[in-house]
Amino acid sequence: IASLVDNAVGAWAPTLLTREFQLDRAQVGVQLGILLTAAFGGGVLIGGWLADKAGVTGGWSRKLLVCLVAGGLILPVAASLNAANVTLVMLSIPAYFALSGIVTACGFSAILDVVPNRSRGLAMSISFFLNVAIGGAVGPTAVAMASDHLFGGESGLGPAIAVTVAVFYGVAIVALIAALSRFRPRDLPSNP
Repeated sequence: IASLVDNAVGAWAPTLLTREFQLDRAQVGVQLGILLTAAFGGGVLIGGWLADKAGVTGGWSRKLLVCLVAGGLILPVAASLNAANVTLVMLSIPAYFALSGIVTACGFSAILDVVPNRSRGLAMSISFFLNVAIGGAVGPTAVAMASDHLFGGESGLGPAIAVTVAVFYGVAIVALIAALSRFRPRDLPSNP
């Protein structure tokens, strides 16, 4: 689900900036490229560090709690993607990707915690396939459909991107809460 939203924001954020704020495409490309590389890369590094810290104290369930907190912080950032201020939007996009990097690192680490060593390659390949096949296909399309069918296209891309992030991260948060309430670390075998 996080990959779906990443693809949605990544695909439409440059268009949002050029359509809504009449920014130069080349300038947007360079600025977003630098900002997103630093933000997502930094988020993944911080997420890896947080996953290591969470893993020591509580294993995979603590890592999912970190994902839950980062996912919760993404929701107000999503609202900022619909702001009328170009500076706020330009800062919200990398803020979203920094938080998403934390979710990515902790989520992948949690997957590796619950899968037996001999199946980790398969588990990650399934995860990456779903990230690309579903995330890449559904995410950008969801924004376009929300823009056309929910907002009539005249409202611009901001509301459609914000709603897509909010709806799908809301689903992700509900799924995380369900996973945390359903399973306890003692329910899973330890990895040899």
